[in-house]
Amino acid sequence: MTLSSSFISSFIAGIILGRWSDRTMKIKRIILIANIWEIVGNLLYFMASSKWMLLGSKFISGVGMGVGPAVIADVARRTTDKERTSVLAVLMGCRQLGLMLGPGFNLFLKDANFSVGSITVDKLNVPGLFMVVLWLLMQLAVVWMFHDADEEKHGRGRLTAPTLSGWNQYKTEFLRGEMVVLLLAVFATYFTQTTIETILAPVTFQLFKWTETENSIVLCLAGVEIIIVFVCVRFASRRVSDRSLLLFGLVCMLIALSTGVFIFQSPSGGTNQLPLFVFGLIIDLIGLPIIGVSSASLFTKLTARDQQGLGQGIQRGVVGIAAILGPLWAGLSLDHLTVMFVMMVVLMAAILTLTVRYFVRLVMISSFPSDAAFLDSADSDDAGA
Repeated sequence: MTLSSSFISSFIAGIILGRWSDRTMKIKRIILIANIWEIVGNLLYFMASSKWMLLGSKFISGVGMGVGPAVIADVARRTTDKERTSVLAVLMGCRQLGLMLGPGFNLFLKDANFSVGSITVDKLNVPGLFMVVLWLLMQLAVVWMFHDADEEKHGRGRLTAPTLSGWNQYKTEFLRGEMVVLLLAVFATYFTQTTIETILAPVTFQLFKWTETENSIVLCLAGVEIIIVFVCVRFASRRVSDRSLLLFGLVCMLIALSTGVFIFQSPSGGTNQLPLFVFGLIIDLIGLPIIGVSSASLFTKLTARDQQGLGQGIQRGVVGIAAILGPLWAGLSLDHLTVMFVMMVVLMAAILTLTVRYFVRLVMISSFPSDAAFLDSADSDDAGA
């Protein structure tokens, strides 16, 4: 429930803040406001004396997390189509580095034992205080070092969405076949990934009798691999198109999920299945960051500049929904692992088929003769499909 509250508030805030960035084209003020929500949320976590205060703290912090779509939208407006994938790979690599280093801070926070006023600080609430300090430093860095882009200088790509009003504008912009395929690819990827992360501990214990120590080592190595893949994507994007990277990433995910089917057909487990398990995990962690970067980059290139924030908010929302449903699916099907992986293989195979079907249209819209001509062609293709 706590994680779900954070995802829900992040989803709602992502769309609102993303749309706000589209209207103003100024991101600095939005970041400062989002950081305040993070500070308040973590301060509440530090002071929490009940489960409801903890729930509220995660909900409030989730609002701050909603600034992500606005930030990516700003990156899209500041970069050219050729350099964007490379820049997004660096940003996502930094995020992954933070996810790796964050838990390590608990090594020196776990021994905390002091008081701040009437509040006793221990290993349970000290992360909240620590994050308040970090977000305050972040706030100062934004004030002194971050500057809004000059739109006349940095504007890139398709300038505006087609001149429509209300629902028709958003339908034309975000419900085209290729946009739906990208959203489905993102959903399938993060749905399967969160499912795998949820079952990792019980499955490795069942197969190999691994404890928390072995699983922690696996997670650390996985983080290192993902960062290496992000670095590779940064350089590969200069020679390989986003749509080709996306297709390769989906193939990797399909292969990785297929190994799960073979592993769980034999319930006995044992070290004889370890090589196949390691192979599947490595391939999975190759596909995940490639899909993350290429899909985000493609989404910005297929979206008008004045709709970037809203588009990223929608995409972030899809990721949040997948992150909620994945663990639920894992819990429901934990006793039927073969069925679980067969269903995920079918899902990924369907997404891969759709990606191949729309492959020729997964390119930046500005490469077409005109927006109107492209959208007319897209509508006719969708009708035929």
